[in-house]
Formats: sequence, C-alpha cells, structure tokens
Amino acid sequence: MTSVSDEERARTHTLVLELLAHQFAYPVQWIDTQDALLGEEKIERFVEIGPSNTLTGLAKQTIQTKYQDHDTALSIRRQLLSIKQTESDIYYANGVAVEVPKQAPAKTDAKPTAPAPSPEPAAAAPAPSGAGARSIATAEDVPVKSEDIVLTIIAQKLKKSTKDISLSSNIKALVGGRSTLENEIVGDLLSEFGNLPERSEELSLTELGEALNSANAQRRLGKQTNTLVQRLIAASMPGDFSMTRVRKYLEDRWGFQVGRQDSVLLSAIPSPPKNRLGDPKEVNAYLDSLVKEYAQAAGLALEEALQQQQQSAVQVNPEAINAVVRRQEQLAEQQLKVYAQFLDVDLHADGKSAEQSESAMSALQKQLDLWVAEHGEAYASGITPVFDAKKLREYSSYWTWALQDLTATFYDISRGTLNVDKEVIADITYRLANKSSPPLVESIRYLLTQCHDEKSKAFFQLLLNTVAQSIGSIPVFKTSTNFLGPRTTIDELGNITYSEHPRSEDGSKEHLGEPTRLPHIKRKNDKEWTFDSATTALYNKAIDQISSTGLSLANKTILLTGAGRNSIGEELLKGLLAGGAQVIVTTNSFSSKTALKYQKIYQGHGSKGSKLVLVPFNQGSQQDVESLVDYIYNQKQGLGWDLDVVIPFAAISVTGRQIDEIDSKSEIAQRIMLTNTIRLLGAIKRHKEAAGYRTRPTHAILPLSPNHGVFGGDGLYSESKMALESLFAKWHSEDWSDYLSICGTSIGWTRGTGLMHQNDTVAEGVEKLGVRTFSRPEMALCILALLSRPLVEFSQEEPLYADFSGGMDKVPDFPSELNAIQDNIKSLSEIRRAVAAELALDNGSDLNATKSAKNEQDAMKKRAKIELGFPTLPNYETEIQPLRSQLDSMVSLEHTVVIVGFSELGPCGNSRTRWEMEAYDELSLEGCTEMAWIMGLIKYSKASGNKPAGWIDVKTKEPVEEFDVKKRYESYIREHTGIRLIEPTLFDKYNPEKKQMAQEIVVQEDLAPFETSKDAALSFKREHGDKVEIFPGVESDSYSVVMKKGAVIHVPKAVKFRQTVAAQIPTGWDPRTYGISDDIINQVDPVTLYTLVTTVEGLLSAGITDPYEIYKYIHVSELGNCFGSGLGGTNSSEKMYRDRLADKPVQNDILQETFLNTVGAWVNMLLLSSSGPNKTSVGACATSVESLDTAYDLILAGKAKMCFVGSVDEFSEYTSLEFSNMKATSNAETEREAGRDPKEMSRPAASSRKGFMESHGAGLHIACTAKLAIEMGLPIYGVIAFTGISSDKVGRSVPAPGKGVLSNARESTAGFPSPLLDIEYRRRQIDIRRQQITNFREVELSNLEDTILHLMAKDNHFNPSEYRAYMVKQIDLKFQMQEQDMLASFGNHFWRNHPEIAPIKGALATWGLSVDDVTVASFHGTSTVLNEKNECSIIQNQLSHLGRTKGSRTLGVFQKSVTGHPKGPASSWMLNGCLQIMSTGLVPGNRNLDNLDPGFEQYDHITFLNQNVQTTGIKAFSLTSFGFGQKGGQVIGVHPKYLFATIPKDVFDDYAKKLKRRRAIATVAFHEALLENNMFVAKDDPPYDVVQEMKTLLDPNARWE
Repeated sequence: MTSVSDEERARTHTLVLELLAHQFAYPVQWIDTQDALLGEEKIERFVEIGPSNTLTGLAKQTIQTKYQDHDTALSIRRQLLSIKQTESDIYYANGVAVEVPKQAPAKTDAKPTAPAPSPEPAAAAPAPSGAGARSIATAEDVPVKSEDIVLTIIAQKLKKSTKDISLSSNIKALVGGRSTLENEIVGDLLSEFGNLPERSEELSLTELGEALNSANAQRRLGKQTNTLVQRLIAASMPGDFSMTRVRKYLEDRWGFQVGRQDSVLLSAIPSPPKNRLGDPKEVNAYLDSLVKEYAQAAGLALEEALQQQQQSAVQVNPEAINAVVRRQEQLAEQQLKVYAQFLDVDLHADGKSAEQSESAMSALQKQLDLWVAEHGEAYASGITPVFDAKKLREYSSYWTWALQDLTATFYDISRGTLNVDKEVIADITYRLANKSSPPLVESIRYLLTQCHDEKSKAFFQLLLNTVAQSIGSIPVFKTSTNFLGPRTTIDELGNITYSEHPRSEDGSKEHLGEPTRLPHIKRKNDKEWTFDSATTALYNKAIDQISSTGLSLANKTILLTGAGRNSIGEELLKGLLAGGAQVIVTTNSFSSKTALKYQKIYQGHGSKGSKLVLVPFNQGSQQDVESLVDYIYNQKQGLGWDLDVVIPFAAISVTGRQIDEIDSKSEIAQRIMLTNTIRLLGAIKRHKEAAGYRTRPTHAILPLSPNHGVFGGDGLYSESKMALESLFAKWHSEDWSDYLSICGTSIGWTRGTGLMHQNDTVAEGVEKLGVRTFSRPEMALCILALLSRPLVEFSQEEPLYADFSGGMDKVPDFPSELNAIQDNIKSLSEIRRAVAAELALDNGSDLNATKSAKNEQDAMKKRAKIELGFPTLPNYETEIQPLRSQLDSMVSLEHTVVIVGFSELGPCGNSRTRWEMEAYDELSLEGCTEMAWIMGLIKYSKASGNKPAGWIDVKTKEPVEEFDVKKRYESYIREHTGIRLIEPTLFDKYNPEKKQMAQEIVVQEDLAPFETSKDAALSFKREHGDKVEIFPGVESDSYSVVMKKGAVIHVPKAVKFRQTVAAQIPTGWDPRTYGISDDIINQVDPVTLYTLVTTVEGLLSAGITDPYEIYKYIHVSELGNCFGSGLGGTNSSEKMYRDRLADKPVQNDILQETFLNTVGAWVNMLLLSSSGPNKTSVGACATSVESLDTAYDLILAGKAKMCFVGSVDEFSEYTSLEFSNMKATSNAETEREAGRDPKEMSRPAASSRKGFMESHGAGLHIACTAKLAIEMGLPIYGVIAFTGISSDKVGRSVPAPGKGVLSNARESTAGFPSPLLDIEYRRRQIDIRRQQITNFREVELSNLEDTILHLMAKDNHFNPSEYRAYMVKQIDLKFQMQEQDMLASFGNHFWRNHPEIAPIKGALATWGLSVDDVTVASFHGTSTVLNEKNECSIIQNQLSHLGRTKGSRTLGVFQKSVTGHPKGPASSWMLNGCLQIMSTGLVPGNRNLDNLDPGFEQYDHITFLNQNVQTTGIKAFSLTSFGFGQKGGQVIGVHPKYLFATIPKDVFDDYAKKLKRRRAIATVAFHEALLENNMFVAKDDPPYDVVQEMKTLLDPNARWE
C-alpha cells in the first residue's frame, strides 16, 4: 500500500473543498460549453463518463433544437455515448467503427394523443367483431403497458382524461411550470416503477414509456396504481367488494388473466363512477363497460366471447334446485321454532298486533269518513288553527318613517318632481303633524335653511309651524268628507271602464229622498229598531269632528280581524293607526308578503304612540280564538292588554250558492261570521272577568248587513248576519253587559271590496235607483265615527244599531233591477263593439291585428344594452365652474387618491346586477341578460348555415330572443341568487340538513373482514395493535383486515344544522364562463377564482382591456397589490385537514392555496406581473377597508401610483358552524319558525334582528393618483379623502365591536376654529409660498450662470451648454417637487397632525366641504344587536363632536339586507354601493327594516331608510367597517366634481376625450368577452423581455412598449 503523508492529505482535502466550493459558487455555463463543442469545434463523437447519461441527454436536445439543420448541411454525423447505455459502442465491442444516430422523425401537424390502454402491440385498427378481430376468450394474456401507467398517473394528477394528453409532450410541459406538481408526478412514477430514466420529466411520454417498457417487460400494477385502484374500490363500490372480487369477476366473466385485468383496472382510475355504486349489478355493469372500451382499443371480439360463454354454460335441472331450496327452508323454519320456544317468543305476535291495528284503523277511518262526509273538505281545512305567537310582527317606529317621509319630500320638491299644491300641503302637514317630535322639528328647521326658492321656503315654514305646534298634542284621525262617486263609461270600441269622481255635494250630508238613506243611528223600542235623532245627531257631530279637528284614539287598544287586501277592515286599520291606537290585526294568510303590506300601512298611517301588532289567526278555528284572546290578555307571555274595542270583520265569499248548494264552504263561512264571532266576544268577556276588568267594557262593532236574502245565491251569509242581531237581546238577557258594549253596523253597498268589486260597474245605475253606495274609505269613516266617546258611552247603556245600508233594503224587487242594469251595460257594450268592428272592416283594417302588431313591434324594440357603468361626467359650466373659485389648483394631484375601477362577485352577481337588486329590487332586461350569462343559462352562438347568431338556451340549445330573456329567466334568477336556502351543489354537496360529523365508537364484536392493500393493512395494525388482525389474500396481493372487539373506530353521522340559509353566489356560476382554463381551476382555491374574475371585471370597469397598458404610464414597481382575505383558502384548508384525514386524493401543493397572500400572488402571476409593493391585508370582516387604507398610505407615500385593493372570502360549512357556536349568525330555524323568508332574515337596525347572514365572494377596487387617472383618461368614480384603521381598548372578547374609530374625529377644543379650515386662508398661503418657490427658481438660474463661468475658467474643455441644460432640468424638477409639496402642505395634508383639526373634518375641508356635507353614511350593519348599537353610536358621536348642524341628518345605508355579510369583502361591496350612490344620487333603503330598534331614536344625526330616496346629489359619504380582532375602519369619499374643479377647463376637456375613447374601446371588449367567453386571458410573459428583466427593474423610466 502506498503511504500518503499528512501534508498530501491536507493538500488533497483543501483541493477537494476548493473544487466543491467553485462548483457550488459558479454557474456551470453548460449552454456555452455545448456551443463551443458542437458549434465551434464540431465534435462528432461525444462520450460521457459518469453514473448517468445526463449530459448526453442535454446534448441530444440541443442538437435537435439548434444544430439539426446545421449538421445536415455540413454532413456532420454525431455520436452521443455514455458508459451506462452504450458501453459496447465506446469500446467498439460490436465491431462497428461509427454508430449513425437515428434520423429525427419528420414533423407532422397533428400531435399524437394518448389512446386508451392497448396492450396488444400487433393490433391495428380496433375491430370489435368480424374478420381480423381476436376473441377475448382465446387471446393470450399481455402485461399492462408502462406508457398506459404513465398516462394514467399523469391524467389523475392533472385531473384530465388520458385522451386529452399528447404523447409528444413531456411532464415539464404538461405541468405548465408548476414545479410542485412536477415533483409529485415524478415521485409517483418513481414509487410505481422503482427507477426512472435520468431527466424523465424532459422526455416525451412516448420515449419515457419505451424506456420503462424495456426495463419492465413483465409489468404489473405497482404501488401507486394499486393504491389508486384500492381507493377507487373503497370509495365507489359496495362495502363487500374488494380487489380480489373484482379480479375474480374479470376472470370468470371475460376470461381475463392478470395482465389484462391490470389494464382494465388501470382504465378505471381516470374515469371512476360519479356516485358510489349501490349493488353488485351496478358494479358488474360498470366493469363490463370498462371491458368493452378495452376490447375495442385492443382489437378483441366481444360478441364471440359472449357466444362461447353461453355455449359452455352448464345445464341445470330446475326441479332439483327447487327441491333443495324447499328442504333448506323447512330446516330453517324448524330451527326458528326451536329458538322461539326456548326464548318464549310468540312468532305470530306481529300478525295478531297487525290485525288489531288494522281493526282500530278501520274504526278511525270510518269516523274520519263520517266527519268528512258531514262537514266536507273545505270545512276541515277551514278550521285548521294557524295562530303562532312566534310569528308576531310589531310595528311602532312612527318617528323614523316621519323623518324618511320628510327627507323624500324635501328632495322631491328640490328636484321638481313634487308640485306643492294645496292638496299636497294639506296631506304632508297632517301626516307629519300626527307624527310630530322635537327631532322632526329640528330636521324641518334645518331643511328650511337649505331651500333656495320662496315657494319651498314658504311650504317648509308652514310645515315647521304646524309640526312644532303639534308636539304636545295627541294624534287624530282626520279626513275629508268629500268622497267619490261611481261612474261607468263605455267607449266607442265597446270597452267598459269603471272610475270614480267627486260627488257634487258634501257626501256626508247628501239627501237621496229620505234621511234614512243616509248613515244614521237606530235605537230599539219595544218592537223594532227605529231612527233616533238624538244619537244620529251625536253621530253627525262625530263625522264633523273627523273632518275638522279629527278623532283621537290615543292609548286605545283594538282588535281588528278581517283587514285583508281591498277590504273595509284595511281602511279601518289606516284610520285607527292615524288616530294613535294600538291595534292587533290578524291575517289568515300569513307570509312575508302579507307582513310587508301591513308594515307599509303602518309606515304610511302610524302616528305618535300608535302600534301595530300582526299575528296569524284563523277565525274559523276555535283553538285560534282562545289562543288569540289569551295572548292579548296574558301579562307575562302575551301583550297584557285590556281591549277597548273589538272589530270582528273576518269573512269569506260564498257567492253563487243557492239553497240547494249549501256546502262545506258555506258552513265554514257561517262559523267564521257567526259562531266564532260570538266565541271571540265570549272569550274576551271570560278574560275580562277573570282579570276583574268590570268597569271598562270592550266596545264591539258587529258587522251586520241589510242583505237579508235580498240578493240570494250567497250561501249562509244572510243567515249569519241576521243571527248576529240576536246579541242585541242577549246583551240584556245574559250577564256580560258589564264587560262588553255593542254597536251593530249594517254595512251597505261598498265598492271595491273583495266581496263587491265585481259589481262596481253597476254601482252608478244602482245609485240612480236611490241607493247610496260607498267607497271603502267612506264606509271606514262611517264606522270609525262610531268610536267617538259619546257614542261609545251611549252603547254602554244600551246597544245601538248603525244603519249604513244606504237604503238598499228599501228598493222593491232589487235583484231584478240589478239584473236590468247589468243587461243594459252589456248590451250597449256589444253594440258599440260591433259598430267599431264594422267600421274597421270598411276602412280595411283589423283592430285586434293592429293592436297585436303594435305590441309585437314594441317588444321587438327592446334589446339589452349592457354597459360597464362608467360614471357620467358632470357638466362643466353648471356643476364644476361654480366650484372653481374655491378649488382651482388647491390640491396636489399626485397626493390625491381616486377610485378608477371596481367590481365584485357576490350573491347578486356582479356590482351592476347587485346595484339593481339593492336599488330597485328588480332586474332590468340588461341585468337579467347578464345574470343569465353568469349563471350559465344562456350563451352566445355564432351564425351557422340558416341559424342566425344570437343567444341560445344552454340546456335546450334553442334560440332565445333578447327581449324574451327577462320574462323567461327572471323567476329562476331570483330564486337562485341572493339570500336563500343553502344549495348543496355550490359547496361540495354540503347539506346542512345532513351535516356530516363523526362519532367514536368501540367495536362490540369482531367485524367481518375487508380487503385492502398491504400498506393500508399495516397502517390499520399500527393504529389498532392487537385489536386488528391482518393476513395476506390467497388469490391476490391484497390483505384482509379484521377489526376485533375493543377496536375504536369513527363512524360518520348526519346531524341537522340549524343554519340552512346563506347568501350564496348565483347558482351555475362557473369560472369557465369567463375563460379561466381547467388547469387553473383545478390548481387554485375557489377564492382565487373569485378574485381573478373580479380583477378582470375591475380592469374593464376602469376601461383597461390589457393590464400591461398600465406600464405605459408607470414603472412595474409602482403598481401595488394590497388584496387580502379574512379567512383565505378555506376550501383548500378543509381538503388539507378533512380529506387528508379521510385519505382522499388531495393535491400535494394544497398548502400554498391556504395562505392568505396566495390569492394576490395568483392575480399577479396570471394578470399583472407587477414588481411593486405587495401588502396582504388581513382584518377579518374589515379586511377590504384595511386594504384600501394600506393602498391609500402607499400612494400618498409615493411608494405606488396605482394599487389593486379588495378582499375575498368563502362560505364554509365549518366556519358556518363556528360562527353559529359564537351566536353571531342568524338562526335560520328560529327565523323560519317566526315566519321569516330567507331573503328577510338579514335585518340590519331592525328591532327584531337576530344575527348576521353569512355570505361569500370578492370585491375589488383600483386606486391610483388623480394625476395618473387624468393622464390615462380613466373613469374617476370617487375621491378617497380619508381612510383610517383603529384598534380598541383592553378587553377579553375578540369579536366585540369597539369604539376606536371615534378617534377619526379627534380634535381639541379651541376658542376659535383654525384658520386653516378656511379655504381662502389656505389659498393666500399657497400664493405666498408659490411666489417664494418662483423666486427660488430665479435665484437658482442666476446662480447657475455664475457657476458656469467659474467652471469654464477652471476647465478649458468644459461644455457649458450641456451643463446648463442638465442643471435647468434639475432646477425645474426641484421647482415641481416644491410645488407639489406646497400643495400637499396647504391643500391635501394641511390638517394632518394638527391637534385642533379632526382628520375627518380636515379631509372634507380640503375640498371645501364640512361635516354637514356628509350626505350618506354606509354602515357595516351586520344585523347583530351589538354591532348596530356600537356603530350608530360612533357615527352619532362623531357628527356631534365635529359640529354637525342640529337637524342635519345623514342618510343611513345598510347594504347587508341584500347581500348578507361576506366577511372580508364587506366594505368592498359597500364602497361599490357608495360610488354608485354618488353616481346616481339614489340612496337605497334597507328594505328589511320593518321596525327600527327603539333605542336608535336618540341618534338625531341619522335617518334610517327602508325605501329609496332620490337626492339632488351626494357630496360626500362615510363608510365604516368592523372586524373581529379589534379592527375598525372608516373611509370618507368625495364626489369627483370637486376634483375636476381643481383643474383647468382645457385639461378637463382633454381628459373627457380620453375617457370617451377609453369607454368605447372597453365597451366593445366587454361585449366581445360576453359573446366569446374570454374575459379572462392569462399572461404568459412579463411586460418586458425576460433577458431585460434586471435592466427593466433597475431603470425607473422603463415602460411597456
């Protein structure tokens, strides 16, 4: 052995370290080396010495791509040799001197695609039958091909079909640069084959398959494919199926051996069943379908094999089989009897019990049949109780509706849409005086100061005086007695028209022959009811009082039934509320629509102290009668009222039933109008007696009728009304007169009611007979007059009879007269129609055809004109010029942040369709068309043959006319958008009715064995130890597993989750509709898809069709990405935890999709390619406002000139559960029990709000400097004047809302306002400073000449021209910077860090505005109790502290009533809404605000709306948002016209031209994107040459060309 000295060892050690260091520290430069060897030296024989063929592989690729033509031209033939593969050629062992490499195959246009598994290399074309096709039964077994395994593994990873993968491609190309996915595929292949060729990811799939085939001649399914097959069997087949059973079936049924079995099983991996197969038949059918596909691809004859199997079938004697079966059944029966005798069990007990049950059921059925036969089905359904106190609706916030009414009136007058005439003045002053309050007076006083014409000032002054005087007075019901009379006209075409017109005389005093035909009061003498002048005088006095001073019903509690649509009761309700009564009204058709109707009645007529309580009630049900009265009088669990008045007017129509047609409906009608009316009075008497209310009787108005059979054909109506009159006598004869007083009301012909409206056309003729008919308001007035105190007190002494019949019972033979009137009208109509038709024919026209053609023509004109929603520029002369005197050149455009684009994806679609739903609660034709496109209901089809281009229905492929889209799809769209029951199709089949959870159980006895792979079996053993037995299978490589007694397993269970409602994105939304590829969809989390869509829509809303256009104006480092998320990729998080735990397939790079910053990263990688600031915002529910705040700071700091802002969050069943556990969300089950529809379950600020309604989606804004926006001609939607994010105080509750946002109004109190708030003062400072800067420039230019002279004297070669030009440029640059700093100091930022100027006040003062100019406040308004209390308190205190004028109210907007609460994107959607409000001037109401929280009455700077208010313009808005973890944000926005007022007219005109051009281009691109489904186009390259990347990033002036 040669000895080595220590010195040599040390030297060798040092040399190796240095070589390794150089290898790691310096690039290999293999490309240059290849060029030197192959190009310069033209080396033909290349030998690689080493353990692999890495370098020869690279050289081969280089020759094919770069030197192939070069070598052909120079006749160069190269050898690429390596020790591993071509050792014999290196040593010339084969006797050949030179090896000529194979010539490259000729290029073809078509790329080879992956076929189905085809293990028969000799098979030509598929031939399932006939000549040339071999039989399955006789074909030899062949192993599965390696290339098929490779294809299957790759297809499974890419989530594609093997047919969609090109064999000429390689792994690296297929993954599209996703290195993680590439490593996954290579790792799986390595696990499958054990060894792979070097750089296998760069080999074509054909080459890779050939290499693996040569190394694996007798290939079987490996570890990876076996696992995939086992997983498929476990997930998609019945529990007793295993790999062994499947292989056994393939062998027995088709004669397949192991190789062909492998091929069939392999083909199942990329095409598993959609759902778990239920039984062996389904499994066999599925396997047969795989075999058929395999046979066709392999060229095997399927039919012949079937025939051979049929011929070889064994013939069996059926009689012998039947004998064996009978013997077995007998033996089993004998064993059963023995066991039963031993256990003392009666085997016939079930039969005996069934016989008894059948007998009992038969008896019950007979009773039921008898009941139905006697009473009928209508009666049975008519007595069903519906009363439910949980569904009670209470309305009492009269004061907020007064303020809303006042606000709408002011703006309507200001806009000229409301003419202030005598009637309008009387109506408004009466309504508002009836709702008077000190805050209302303050608001009127403030609005008076905002009036600009004398007529408006006079009106508001009158209104102020009237309301102020009414503050201490009680409300009254007051109405005119000049009612309308009936009129029926028949035009020349024979059309019958009914209308009403003013009567010629005073309707309350009109005489029609006899006084008794006017409303009057009767008293009963010994024999009959007779006219009583004294009580009639009291009645007429009450009528006069109502028409003059009014009738007060303040503090009266009244029960009213039968107040349905177009009923007398409905008009009575209006009068009762106007009089200040507290009314409980019932309805037998309770629904959200019904409740809304009554809410609108209260909103319009409710007065001071009035209250309306609505409950479901069926007066046909005795149970409901008892339950209702009990609820009214119950002090603890009810209203605790003692009724002053009861008006039981419930009734149903039974028209058309004569004496021989009395049916069950007639009986239920009688029960309602008679029996239960009496029961209702009796129940009231009983509760009053129990409570000791003996001294204040309840006054009952009995609904009587003059129709004592006069009309006929009305069932038992007359009998019911006549029978009620018996109560007059019972009042004297029974013992309840101390508890009830009675006034009967004989109600005459009342037009327009549900019972009489069909006879309205004959009312004019009836009045000519001397009968007085009444309108509904007129009859209500007559009845309400009976509630005057003198008449009520008189009724307590004796019953009264109010005769409002109008003399209908005085007309002889009234039915005949009525029929004659009807016949006359009909006859005249027919005559005129015939004459008109004859004239039309004489003129050569057809009336019906002309009308139809006109309607069709009008319909054809309706075409959807879908726009991007660009803001309309304000008129320069009328809107901008008046502001110029104050604002001209008063701000730095570089330091002004504006919004130039916005978008969203949410439950109502995008920002345009959401605005239609929020503002109008209806989709336009354009909105319906866009939503139908979004939801995949329609798509555009190009012209083909005779088929024209246009929209087609996606399902039927039938053409859809554009004007027909709304009518055809709107109902479906409304049902599947917004807040609704959770749709499992949207959330991976999540069904809250069957929410899956797992329960741990201990196995009580050994379970049946099941089959799995060896690895899985070992895993079971590892987990359960001796509680599991495993053993290898006999007929396969699988293992059997037996769970022993004592093993612990988790068993899935389905629990019912109460949160079944959420605001969800539109059903059918698909990112493919926008052009996003399947590769991206399969890779990223849904939140990323939402964000990509909102990004491209946001760019279009900014008029940007290519995001790289931005880099024409700014450097790539000046575009910021501030997009954030509250929860991130929850879908990916669920897969990472839940699916990994369940051992389901999950992409190996799923972790990256859970990071919150990944969303913004994908946007940048696929669309923006920015190198600017990247700040991911995370603020829970305030994420979007934090994102905007971050962008605002970046832009003002000069770190960015444009930023993408916003947030995204997903709905998740797991977060939904946890929000519910925190009691934060609305309980859908409780809400449903309360009768709430899903769309009204989010009720911000309402007294009944119960928690927020979860939502999901994304919102985005594009913010930039005003200078950049004007330079690019981008639409400016709004100016962001201020943003702020605040924390809160010490606490222990993460979700608790805080008041830190109040600090945005922080300022110290001084004796006088800061002069900086005066814009004229700041202008003077700017002028002074501007002069100083100009002087500085002149001094610098003067000094420059001296410096040049000095330098010339020192250096003869000095170039003064170049130096002067350079220095002048530097001086001008310094001048411009000082100018911008000066404008920022005295314009944009004068208020910053000033102790006497609050940030909000200073931000507004920058634009010449004050806190009174904040017209709108958009509230976070989550519909939780604490949020609204906290948020409203903050806004109120901010405005008060900042000195908002008393009575000046900001209009509250609560958007989440429509959208729900999406967490992070909440403020994005809110800001979008605010920008749309500024653009349109329309402030949308909170439609779910049915009754305002009474605690909010104290907030006298906020008006809460539930209906739209069209203003004259919005100057500024405030937006607040709050998130878990002490996040509170606020934004102040200003109308763009104030920005335009700072720039000269020529600059504005130039901007307007750019904007118009941009709008035209963007609109065309938008329409093309809708038609072509290519709104999203991913970028493949950055906006610069990759080789110029370093130069581009380091050069601040680099721009995109």
